[in-house]
Amino acid sequence: MDYRSGKKLARDWQLKLTVDKRSGDITFTDHSKSGKQNFGEACEQFIARTRVGENSRDRYLHSYRTYVRGVFGGKTLAQVAQDRDGVTEHLTVTMKHLSNTPRQQTRLVIVGTCDEAVKAGRLARHNLADVTVADHGPKNLRSDFVFPTYEQVKFVADGGVNPETKERRMWPASRMASRRIACGTRSRRPCSRVACRSPT
Repeated sequence: MDYRSGKKLARDWQLKLTVDKRSGDITFTDHSKSGKQNFGEACEQFIARTRVGENSRDRYLHSYRTYVRGVFGGKTLAQVAQDRDGVTEHLTVTMKHLSNTPRQQTRLVIVGTCDEAVKAGRLARHNLADVTVADHGPKNLRSDFVFPTYEQVKFVADGGVNPETKERRMWPASRMASRRIACGTRSRRPCSRVACRSPT
C-alpha cells in the first residue's frame, strides 16, 4: 500500500470541493444564519448588540445565565422559537416565585433574541410574541406598616411641641423629612437624626 497516495487524494478532494462550491453544486449551511444556530449563542449575540447601557446589559446577562441558559441554552434557535408552551411555563410556573423584574428581563432575552433572528432572516417567524408575564407587584411588601396620622406627622414637623405644656421635645423636622416620615421612606440622613434630636 502506498501511503503517500493519501496526500494526493486529499489534494484532489480539495480541488473538487472548491470547484463544486464555485459552481453552486454544493450548498454549505452556515448555522449562524439559520434556525439551527445554538439558542444560547444567539442570546449572547442579542445581548451584546442591544443598544443599552452597561448596567442594563449586565442585568440581561445575569438573567440569561441564571434563568435561560440552563433551560434553553442547549436547544437550537428554531426549537425555542416554536416552543411557546415551554417558554410560557418557564416564565409563569418555574419562575412564579420571583418578582416581576427578573421575569420580565428573562422574557426580554428570550423573545428579543427570536425577534432579532426574524429581522436578520435566520427565522421565518416565531410563536413567542404574545407570551406575557403577569405583574403581581414587588415581593416581600411590608404588610405590617401603619401610616401615621396627620396629627402625628404634624407633631414631628412642628418639633414635637406639646400643645398643652408648650414643651418642645425635638427640633422641627424639615418639610422633606416630614414627607419621608409620612411615606415611610428612608433618607440618606435618618429621620431619627433629623427630627428627633433634643435641643441643647
